[in-house]
Parts: sequence; structure tokens; C-alpha cells
Amino acid sequence: MTSVEASEIVDDYAFDAVVVPTDETVLAAAFGLAAAHNLQTYDAIILATAAQAECEVLYSEDMQHGFEWNGVTIINPFA
Repeated sequence: MTSVEASEIVDDYAFDAVVVPTDETVLAAAFGLAAAHNLQTYDAIILATAAQAECEVLYSEDMQHGFEWNGVTIINPFA
């Protein structure tokens, strides 16, 4: 795949995507989440951002299948 083709794919996806900034509120929630539930920092940021975006499901093979936090349920597609 060329860089132009990759850029077009990203542009197509971004057109329909909701972009949620990782602002101070998300980061504060993520750090608290990581500490309370022994999550890796990056995983906690992803989960906190999903909650901020009002997602109901987050697919991840790195987090505990079935874990729920702030309305988001982790689903491991390989479980």
C-alpha cells in the first residue's frame, strides 16, 4: 500500500469518526482508573476516552473481557 492509499483510507475513516480529545478531564479519569484497577496507562486512557465519547463497547485483547467502567464494557473478540 502506498502512502497516498493509506492517507485516503484514513481520510475516509476520519470523515465518519468522532474524535474525542484527551484533555485534562480524560487524563485525570484515566490516571485514577489505572490506579484503581491496575491498568496500563495507555489502556486506561483509551477506556476513559471511550467513556467520554459515550461508547458502550470497547474491543480489546489487552484488557479484561467483560470489565465495565462508566458505561463501557470491554469485549475481547478472541475470548
